[in-house]
Amino acid sequence: MFGLVKREWKGALHQSAGRSFPLKPSALGVSLVVIFGGISLVSEGVARGTEVYASANGARVYTVDSSGTPSVLATMDFDPYGLAMDSGGTLYAALESSGQINAIAPDGTVSLFATLPAHSNPSGMAFDGSGNLYVSDINPNDPIYKITPSGGVSAFATLPFNSFPAYMAFDNHGTLYTSDNVTSQISEIAPDGTVSVFATLPADSFPTGIAFDSSNNLYVALQSQNVIDKITPAGTVSLFATLTLADPPADGYGSDPQDLKVDTSGNLFVAENNTNRISEIAPDGTVSTFANITDPTYLLVVGGEAAATLGARAK
Repeated sequence: MFGLVKREWKGALHQSAGRSFPLKPSALGVSLVVIFGGISLVSEGVARGTEVYASANGARVYTVDSSGTPSVLATMDFDPYGLAMDSGGTLYAALESSGQINAIAPDGTVSLFATLPAHSNPSGMAFDGSGNLYVSDINPNDPIYKITPSGGVSAFATLPFNSFPAYMAFDNHGTLYTSDNVTSQISEIAPDGTVSVFATLPADSFPTGIAFDSSNNLYVALQSQNVIDKITPAGTVSLFATLTLADPPADGYGSDPQDLKVDTSGNLFVAENNTNRISEIAPDGTVSTFANITDPTYLLVVGGEAAATLGARAK
C-alpha cells in the first residue's frame, strides 16, 4: 500500500511512503509522466516535442499520453522529491530519504550524482544556464545548495529560519525564486546569493508551485485557497484562475494545488493532489482536466517553460 503525500498548511514537512521511479521521456508529441513519491520536475530545455511530467504520492512512475491515459514507466528504491533535467536530457532526482541527488539517464539507468550534507531534506530543483543545479532544503535553517556539473556541493543562499522553500523556478533573466509555504512569501535570490522578498501573499495562503511565462509573469499556486495567482514583473498580484471542486473533499484541503508549470503557448498545468487530477489552464483562465492521476504533486514541462527561459539564462 502506498502512503499519502500531504503538506500540512502550517508548514510541516511532506510525509510519504513507498518507492520512487526513474523517467524515460518520450521522444515525440505530448506526454505526461507521473512519479509517485513527491518529485519536483523542472525542465531545462531539452529540444524535443512538448512533454508534460508530474510527480505524485507513492512509488510509481507513469506516462500519460495526450488522451490522458496513464501507464507505468519505471521504478526506483527511494522516495524522490525534486526533479530537474539538464540540457543533455539527463534527469536528476532529489532523494528525500537519503539526501542524495541521483542522475537518471534517458534509458532509465540510475547513478549517484551528489550527496548533500547529513540530515538534508532536498525538495525543489532547477538548473541555471551554465549547468549548475540548485536544490532547496526544507529543513529549518538549511541553505539552498548549488551543485556544479562535476558534482561539487556548496551553500548558495540561506533563507530566514523555519522557511519552507519546497518549490523553485528561474525567471527569464537568470534570477532564482522560491515560494515559502510558511511565511506566504515569494523570495528572490540574486546570482550572488542575496535573498530579498519579491512578493507577500495573503497570510495562510500557503503558496506552493511557481512558474514563469515567456513575459516573465510569475504564476503561484495557493494551497489553502485553491487558486492560481499571477504576479507581474513589477510585483502586482492578481487572481488568474480558480480551481473548481465538483465534489469537495471532507478533509478541508480543497483541491490542494501543488506544483505548476507553463508551456510555450502560455497554458498552465497544475497538480491537484486532493482531486487526483492534472488541470490545464488556458491563457484566458479557463480550467479543464488534462489527466486523472492519484495524488499528483510536482510537474515538469519539456519544450514548454524551459523553451521560454533557458536561452535567457545561458551565460
